[in-house]
Amino acid sequence: MIRNVVFDIGMVLVNFRYREYMEDLGFSKEITDIFSKNIVENMLWGDLDLGVRPAEEVIRDMKDSVSQYPVEADAFFEQINDIVESFPYALPWIRELKREGYQVYLLSNYPKDLFAMHAKGKFTFADAVDGRIVSGYVKMVKPDPEIYKLLCMTYDLKPEECVFLDDREDNIKSARALGFHTVRFQNYEQARAELEVLLQESGSQSGHKMQAESKMFSIDHYAISVSNIEKSMGFYEKLGFQTVKDYQAEDGSVRIVQMEKDGFLLEMFCYPDSEATPDFVETLNTDLHVNGAKHMALAVADPERAAEYLLKEGLIGEMPVIKEGRLGRPYFFIKDPDGIFVEIITQRGAS
Repeated sequence: MIRNVVFDIGMVLVNFRYREYMEDLGFSKEITDIFSKNIVENMLWGDLDLGVRPAEEVIRDMKDSVSQYPVEADAFFEQINDIVESFPYALPWIRELKREGYQVYLLSNYPKDLFAMHAKGKFTFADAVDGRIVSGYVKMVKPDPEIYKLLCMTYDLKPEECVFLDDREDNIKSARALGFHTVRFQNYEQARAELEVLLQESGSQSGHKMQAESKMFSIDHYAISVSNIEKSMGFYEKLGFQTVKDYQAEDGSVRIVQMEKDGFLLEMFCYPDSEATPDFVETLNTDLHVNGAKHMALAVADPERAAEYLLKEGLIGEMPVIKEGRLGRPYFFIKDPDGIFVEIITQRGAS
């Protein structure tokens, strides 16, 4: 049964628009052709992907290969953040797969420094996946079988439980030889259709009807009541939530705010006559013994780094004790302004 979907990035989730990028910079067709051949489509770009040579050294060689155009070469590398754009379907597709219960990973040949830059501003999906292996960081590139093995070892994956999508046939062949299910990406509609067939066929016949029926349900929101809506909004904004709806009753009887993160909605109700949080939620141990909604959990790759961020932002007063969960994932708890518990837990497969 397929449990994990593994995506390549370039020309699958993002448009590697290097020719359009150079046109945006005002390059002539002649210069665009020369830069495409000598830089992007050259083995030097592969050196950047591999990450063995210092990036500065490789870029120097690239500039030397187009030495007759020094001004254009400087412009090419100074504004290189704009060489890619996420496809509009990338984030919704990943979110849909996550809602259906699949783990989603990235396996990409990508220069280290460029990946760090694009993950911050260009990849709409960077925080939505469960893990990633990027060539520039691990100094291996597809189709080397070792990089696929590293993905499986890092996240405790079984190749036969994974489907890999890539636009290059050599990368697909390497994955298939290791036991991965594969989809050769040509365009979104084709790849999505082939993936859906694979996912449907991978389920057992006995469980197929249940799986199909269960898809009528999807996660929508988690609701809480708060005493100070502005204070609570500020708290959850620092956890990555963004306000999407803000309703205020004309008579002032209630204010309802919805905040979103990775497709998940947090719905907050604020009444003028709200009551304080019950005493039984003062500690986690007493709260869990009382039936009812307990907490929501936010996943992180590194709980210690997350704790340092929360401390810096003033959301906690001291470093928490990170505990080993009874179900195998390190975690710690914080409280929002009303004392409602929020669990910070290590991503599945990362502990």
